This record gives sequence, structure tokens and C-alpha cells, in this order.
Amino acid sequence: THLPFEGAVKDVGNILEARGSPEKDDAEVEWDWIRIDDLSNQPWQVDMLRTEPGANIKGTFFEVQENDILVARLGPTILNAKFVLCPPVKRRTVASSEFLVIRCHEGWNPTAVLWVLRTALYRDIMYKRSRGATPSRFRLDRRDLATIPFPKMSGAVQERIATEVRHCRETARRLRAEAEAGWQQAKRWFEEQLLGKT
Repeated sequence: THLPFEGAVKDVGNILEARGSPEKDDAEVEWDWIRIDDLSNQPWQVDMLRTEPGANIKGTFFEVQENDILVARLGPTILNAKFVLCPPVKRRTVASSEFLVIRCHEGWNPTAVLWVLRTALYRDIMYKRSRGATPSRFRLDRRDLATIPFPKMSGAVQERIATEVRHCRETARRLRAEAEAGWQQAKRWFEEQLLGKT
């Protein structure tokens, strides 16, 4: 309540409320599905989409589009920072109801907003604002998310944040590829030592 910001999360974008059911809305066609359980802890991005006929996707979900911000709403997943952007979509796409979904207003860069929300400060605020009988049942309500103070940022500042995120992501991809190549080389060497060259 004491953050020195004039704005709030509700000024950044709409927090989606409507939910649909692929099973009822279009059971015969294939949908893409972002499940919170498929995300690693502190994910950089959505690495896996499930593709299923609507008939197999039972329950209620948010229908999402590219660059929607998916924010974990359950206590444990908030602490694990399961906050990501919806990737480009090829077909109708839904996200688990265990997310809250922010669709940014014009003038707000979703990447910049996401990475502000991913900071330890905001993760702690969201966790403290969640409600429930026990920590494992804590849930963040969309109205509570909407009122969390949020800084006003110029377009230039947002672009600097987004550029740095892109740079860090590319560096991480390169290092991961180098580590995988080194691991494969080490495996081959070990097999040669153990089994002899074939």
C-alpha cells in the first residue's frame, strides 16, 4: 500500500474475466492448451503447448491471444514465478484457469510489464495479497491483482526493458546450446574410453 506509484495494474491492461469451455464451444476442432503444470519453475517462456480436440479439454479456461500476460494465481505457483507471455497462436488457444490473464492496453509493452511483475518485489506482493485457509490453497483474486500499484513508464523505458530481456533470452539460448553440445561431446568421449572406438 505504500509503493510510490500513481498507477495500478488495472491501468496497464484488462484482466480477463470471461471463461469458456473448448468441450462445449467447439468440441470437434483442435485447440492449443497452455497448462500451468507444464511450465517449469521460473520459466522464460511457454516451451510446450498441448494440442487436443476440444472434446478432450474439459473444464473452463481463458481463451488467450499472443502477448497476453499469464500470471499464476495459486500460492505455490506464484512463489515459483510461473508468469509468461502467450506465444504466437496457430489456432484457438486456452490457458488454465489457474492463471490470471492481463491483456495490455495500447501504449504498454507486454514484455516490459511481464518482467516488472516477475521481480521478487511483485511476486511477494501478489503472494501476500492472495487469500486462503492454508498457503497451499492461497489464491490471488483478479480484483486484488488489479489494485496493486504499478509504475508509469515511458515508451522509451519500456522498450529498454524489452530489449534487455530479448538480449538475455538470446544469451541464455546460446549458452544452453553450447552446454548441450559440450555434454554430447563429453558423452562420446566417455563412451569411447569405456567401450573403445567403434
